[in-house]
Amino acid sequence: MNGASQYFVDFYDYTVPSGALTFISPGQVHRWHGVEKTAELLVIGFTPELFALDMLDVQKILINLTLLVERAAPIYPVPDEKKSLFQLHFSTALARVQEQPDHAETLIRAYLNLILVEAQNLIASNPAPALIPSAPLRLARRFRLDVERHYMERRQVREYADRLGVTTSHLVETVREITGSTPKRIMQDRLLLEAKRLLAYSSLSAAEIGHELSFPNSDQFGRWFKSNAGVAPGQFRHQLFM
Repeated sequence: MNGASQYFVDFYDYTVPSGALTFISPGQVHRWHGVEKTAELLVIGFTPELFALDMLDVQKILINLTLLVERAAPIYPVPDEKKSLFQLHFSTALARVQEQPDHAETLIRAYLNLILVEAQNLIASNPAPALIPSAPLRLARRFRLDVERHYMERRQVREYADRLGVTTSHLVETVREITGSTPKRIMQDRLLLEAKRLLAYSSLSAAEIGHELSFPNSDQFGRWFKSNAGVAPGQFRHQLFM
């Protein structure tokens, strides 16, 4: 990103400095605003399946990026001495794809690999101060990844503990130590986020959204949403578009 701007991601506002890397996960509600007139933005969208033919284990890279750390902004400022390196990777990738459109997927895969590895190296060389052992941190991150994949069908903490090979009490204690929250709260927050996204960016009624999220009836969904969001679904949608 060349030029500063504001970025609204999942109902939080972030300031994005010039030259920063921004990571956005699938399904996130996001929009740019307050963008400087001279700002330039280059976006590469991809899924892990892009690397299916490679030996690269994308999850090992993605799990270390800041967007998967609890409460971290999905933005990583690039030091001045590294900006030219990332600019080279991005501009070269764009140029090569334009030159060889028949090989676009292969080229994007190769340059994206470089960009992700460089991003991981940046984060590893400037780690945030931490007194927490790496094993609990990794378990908490694995839990969050699993919630992201299965929050719709798995609603019990025990189900996640079983999948991760730990006891329920150990998972609860570890997640609370790392995040300051509980697994149940994280699961509820993820479901609430999906409800907010559907209210913001779909034409589904509140009753239809409740059904989509597997609530037995619209009344129960309405009570649950108001209890967790502080307002009724209809009021939340109205406030967004006032």
